[in-house]
Amino acid sequence: MAKNDSDKTFKAAIINMFKQLKETTSEELKYENDILSESINKEIKIIMEILELINTRTEMKIILDGPNSRFELAEEGMSKLEDKSIEIIQSEK
Repeated sequence: MAKNDSDKTFKAAIINMFKQLKETTSEELKYENDILSESINKEIKIIMEILELINTRTEMKIILDGPNSRFELAEEGMSKLEDKSIEIIQSEK
């Protein structure tokens, strides 16, 4: 019987060790997962801020280029009209 009791004690000790290892590992994994999630959330926030800056830059470029391109189109149209009027005047001579 003494051997049977020592086997039970040994098995119980091993089972307790595995339970403690499982709990410790689970806690460590949860902690590491929390740290990883926090890091990923920070990176996502940075990426979102960069995308907002790019969007703002694009909007500003559209706003600033708009009048310039319209002005250039108007100049081009006026230049064509001037060229046509010169052609007409020269052909009438």
